[in-house]
Amino acid sequence: MKAKLPMTLLTALTILGAVCGIARAADLDSIIAPGTQAEELGSGYGFCEGPASDPQGNVYFSDGKKDSIHLYRPGKEVVVFVNDKFG
Repeated sequence: MKAKLPMTLLTALTILGAVCGIARAADLDSIIAPGTQAEELGSGYGFCEGPASDPQGNVYFSDGKKDSIHLYRPGKEVVVFVNDKFG
């Protein structure tokens, strides 16, 4: 069975690696299990940014165009965590 890593977390790790100068393959192999495959968790978002995780492995990310924060719990569907859209 191949390990799966949420796309938002994989994207965050990739960006973090590029910004911190650790984007070399050997460095990524030390934090991402070999054979890990990216997985699309959803679609239809406006502009996602700011992924953050908690100690339980849940991943939160914002959608700036839709003024919302989404929550991904491993093994479950992405849900809206906060929706601050006015109007």
